[in-house]
Amino acid sequence: MLTLGASAVPVALAGAPAAAVPLIAVVAPVRSCGCFGVLAKQGSLHAPWITEYKSETLYVAVATDPKHGPLIGIITGRDVAMVKEGSLSAPWHKLYTGATAIAVASDPKHGPLIAIVTKSGEALVKEGSLSAPWVREHSGVQTAMTAISVASDPVHGPLIGLVTAGSEVLVKEGSLRARWNSEHGSVFQVAVASDAKHGPLIGVILLRTGVVLAKDGRLTASWVKEHGESSGIAVASDPTNGPLIVLQVPTASSYAALAKEGSLTAPWDREYSTGVLAVAAASDAVHGPMIGLGRGYSDSLVKEGSLTAAWVKERSQVPAIGVAG
Repeated sequence: MLTLGASAVPVALAGAPAAAVPLIAVVAPVRSCGCFGVLAKQGSLHAPWITEYKSETLYVAVATDPKHGPLIGIITGRDVAMVKEGSLSAPWHKLYTGATAIAVASDPKHGPLIAIVTKSGEALVKEGSLSAPWVREHSGVQTAMTAISVASDPVHGPLIGLVTAGSEVLVKEGSLRARWNSEHGSVFQVAVASDAKHGPLIGVILLRTGVVLAKDGRLTASWVKEHGESSGIAVASDPTNGPLIVLQVPTASSYAALAKEGSLTAPWDREYSTGVLAVAAASDAVHGPMIGLGRGYSDSLVKEGSLTAAWVKERSQVPAIGVAG
């Protein structure tokens, strides 16, 4: 979860890959309601913030693609899952009452992909439109936000990862009716991404040890040990820049952010050294990597274009943030 940025909207050149407009959304204080609502921006890290939702909000998730535009999903303070698509001024659609987690993705061919976990631990997913029927994917799912993740690309279709109440990671690809693949046991967080060239990217953090494992290319690929003790993970991927992995890792007195890009065996780059409470990641063939950091009462930070890009200060008091591009 994290925040977004701003610059002029890029013009597509002949022969260049279609690019989605970078998108950032945060849960942050909204003066008009005296609550933590939802703010968003798109196009540049310096774009103005638009107030999207003026009521208590627990979590925000975002996605975007060149055809369908921005997709924003939230869990309200009353446990209602709501979504909007197409523009930041689009109306909200109430999708489900009694939700504890939400994840969203989108691609030009398949359209929006929305997943929620209900209070009873059921994973429900819909694809193609906000009014599509729910598909009951699995019961006995952990109700934490870290227990469900989705991605989608035009070649491989939807990718869904979840953590069961028994701490098993299950993943399916290609269709909401596809069979589940058991990926790993003893896991507390899963993150997935996908692109048309590299296929699925799956990252997990193991229970007790906090060890990070990742795999890409196919669901049956071998796991690669990425890092020792970690507290949070975000992943992204695009056909030009390849996989992007961002970690929140403990230090002697706080939490730092590490990132790597291009391959699972790339070296880690230390992105920020202290006060990191949440990490978010996105990647696009035109704009490159985007990383967001939540830092509690301090300013959230976002960078775009490369791992060595300068940080841009965004909103403070941000408990949840999402980036897409």
